[in-house]
Amino acid sequence: MSLQPENRRTFERLRRSTRLLLTIGLLAGTAIPVVAGIRGPGKYSGIVFYDRWDNCILFDGAYLMYISERVKERLRSHQSQCVDIYAEDVYQPVNPGDGLIREFTFLGSCTPKPVSLPLTGIELKASRDSVGSTSATLIVDIRNTGLSDVVLNPDALGFAVLAPINNRALVLNPSDGPSFAVITRVSLASPAGQSELEFDGVRKTYAWYVPQSYRLRRC
Repeated sequence: MSLQPENRRTFERLRRSTRLLLTIGLLAGTAIPVVAGIRGPGKYSGIVFYDRWDNCILFDGAYLMYISERVKERLRSHQSQCVDIYAEDVYQPVNPGDGLIREFTFLGSCTPKPVSLPLTGIELKASRDSVGSTSATLIVDIRNTGLSDVVLNPDALGFAVLAPINNRALVLNPSDGPSFAVITRVSLASPAGQSELEFDGVRKTYAWYVPQSYRLRRC
């Protein structure tokens, strides 16, 4: 998909942007398998994110690492920034799966990855469309605010779905905070993502879905 450059005097014109309609819900279904590697001590890079329950998470693309409640305040001043840290103590209860960084040394701002191409001039804005008892629908506007065309492939974007959680209720939960990513590691190359989890012996399935008419086209 190619987004045309944005004329700053006609910023709201939708022909220069694209829109996703994202539905997130709790439903019955089957889990989609995911792939990940062993999470051990070493260097980690990502965006520092504090969610609505104040859990600290380090996002690196479609992947994430939880930062322990005991040490999360050391990253508070770097919220929404890309940082490098060296993790000395990492807990990963199951592979594939996310991990918990329990001790780290702060290294500084992110070092750009040589295999990554810079993506500039893109603005994402999410707004709530509707909320039900077991689902919510969001509108995600993606706009090209630059002066030249931008090529954006579906696998360049993805969604992580977070939920509040009682740590003791979830088997093999790496997070020691008040929330947990119930869906990770799924890009928009897939029209949907879902995950099945067990809480106190009860199995629940979380999912997100983008309708056909709103899906990004492959270039």
